[in-house]
Amino acid sequence: MFKQLTNLFKDELVKVKTVKRTAETRGRKSLSKKQKVLNLLSKGDNVAWSTIQNRF
Repeated sequence: MFKQLTNLFKDELVKVKTVKRTAETRGRKSLSKKQKVLNLLSKGDNVAWSTIQNRF
């Protein structure tokens, strides 16, 4: 009986595929502390050690 019903509605049956999610990072990666300090020094401004210790 079930096979007859499925044959009647065979056109309406749809197989659904599941897509595997990949691990993608959104945005940009966070900079390391060393890179942050190097970027700060490359600007050419005067930087105090206390500023580097407190911020980074």
